[in-house]
Amino acid sequence: MAEGESIYENSVKDKKVLAKMEEEIKEMIGFNPYAPRHRAWDVDAENNQIHIRGRCGGGNREDYEDQIDNMYYGPFIREYEGGDETMLTFVYELPKKEWEQFLKKWSKYISNTN
Repeated sequence: MAEGESIYENSVKDKKVLAKMEEEIKEMIGFNPYAPRHRAWDVDAENNQIHIRGRCGGGNREDYEDQIDNMYYGPFIREYEGGDETMLTFVYELPKKEWEQFLKKWSKYISNTN
């Protein structure tokens, strides 16, 4: 998955299913994974990662420093800016077994749009 590329959130059409998927992701990560000015989350199945995006990068970063600091725990591995000048993405990695269970459970609701 290329940085800034969206796969799963935008391909799940049923918003109730999407909400249930988000709840399960919260449990797997161990906290409420909403970035400041949350915009999207995506699953990178090949790398067992979740990417959580918010409009708190670039020039917005100073305004959200405390909230950004709250994103740096649990299975956090890195962040990157991209998509546009205000987008900041937080990347978390979980054990492969957890991802396989997640994808097996939810794959029928996910249409790969790539």
